[in-house]
Amino acid sequence: MKSYVVFYCIVFLYCVHSLDADPMQCYGHNEILDCVLPCPPQKTCKNRELKINCLDVIQPCRTQCVCKPGFLRNAKGDCVEEEGCVECPGNHEFFSCGPVCDNECSTLHERNRTKCPILNIMCNKKCYCKDGYARDKYGICIPIEECPKVCPSNEEFTNCKKSCPPETCISIVAKFKCDSREECVPGCICKPNYLRKTADGPCLPIRECPQLDGSLDFS
Repeated sequence: MKSYVVFYCIVFLYCVHSLDADPMQCYGHNEILDCVLPCPPQKTCKNRELKINCLDVIQPCRTQCVCKPGFLRNAKGDCVEEEGCVECPGNHEFFSCGPVCDNECSTLHERNRTKCPILNIMCNKKCYCKDGYARDKYGICIPIEECPKVCPSNEEFTNCKKSCPPETCISIVAKFKCDSREECVPGCICKPNYLRKTADGPCLPIRECPQLDGSLDFS
């Protein structure tokens, strides 16, 4: 009879505690699980690559908020997708589906992150230089205006380069309706009296443009 009374009291007290306790609430990409074991621990950005072996012993479990499938807990305690675990240093920003090109001082006159001639076959998950920054020869993202002003032959650097009108020979005989709202970017342009035969070709003297057919002399 005594053991029966003790058992009854324990159950009764437990039930009262459960009923009086505030219901657990999970937010964001969390969900409630009724029985979470201490091992293996929740997947986090820090341990996601680790292989954890748990001892074959009985473990107590408890109700707990855990990250939903496909999410990991970051250093701030938030549940994020795996690409959200990447912390980009300094003047970088992360793109889960970025282009092949990045802003690089040595190639700004040819391409950059927003104007990349290389076809993006697959998404690139990595850190890129923020807008207004480019990678120097040491791989550090620095303000674009601090990049060495190096341009190919017959070209010169400008802080305001636009794509229209194009600096190609066709612009001699064709008229282009340019968007006045186009933002200019730093880069290399052809020197005066030089144009390109093709958009990605070298800058040549205008007299070599086939549209002129040698009829004008710019020497």
